[in-house]
Amino acid sequence: MKIIVAENFEHMSRLAADLFIGEACRDGRVNVSITSGNTPLGAYSLIIDEMAKVGGFKNVHYYNFDEIPILNPEGKFAFYLTLDFLTKVFYGPASVSPEQIHHLNEKNYQDFEGRLASDGGIDLMLMGLGGDGHFCGNMPQAARFNAGIYKVNLSDEYSWFKAFREILGENTVKEMVTMGPRTVLGVKRLVMIVNGKQKAEILKKCVEGEVTESIPASVLKLHHNFTLIADREAASMLDRAVLQKYA
Repeated sequence: MKIIVAENFEHMSRLAADLFIGEACRDGRVNVSITSGNTPLGAYSLIIDEMAKVGGFKNVHYYNFDEIPILNPEGKFAFYLTLDFLTKVFYGPASVSPEQIHHLNEKNYQDFEGRLASDGGIDLMLMGLGGDGHFCGNMPQAARFNAGIYKVNLSDEYSWFKAFREILGENTVKEMVTMGPRTVLGVKRLVMIVNGKQKAEILKKCVEGEVTESIPASVLKLHHNFTLIADREAASMLDRAVLQKYA
């Protein structure tokens, strides 16, 4: 594990963008998986600017690491949450060709491991950290450390689901699929970006605490090539000795 403490959100975004761009500039096919949410938006803006300069990264292929099919009030399919978000903030603005996008969903998740293997595996995964310690769709109470790509049937049995359902308004969800720890730990390089004081406590637990399914992201420190980029506020509770050890 390598820990990089950025000065602020902008610095964190620049560092993450540089790692992505460096990977994308390699010769041959490059397979990446990128995250939704607010944390990566600064990095995406910088990457999109670079893509505009070079005419896009035509060698880069994109694989979402989780997906949630959203249903309308009548219970019929409405849209895919992750694909919709990434299309709005990255694929669309970056003019990514549909042939470069490989969509993991509830219909193909059981075969997706085979597709990843035949395509050469994921070279770089850029992810964020949830306030409850989740990563990808690996949520507390639902995460399974021995799982590859798996489906979670969503219900109020999960303490976090009620708040998530309220965000959807009249829309509903029944399930989600995600790359599990076994799949993610097989990625060639993991990069996690974390910002803000509100993430400081959970980041400390992930980095310094035990590996436990109750804090799913704690398992990521077992990865052989894991880079954590946190701004000073997010890293504020990490022990100095830990920062020195993983600098």
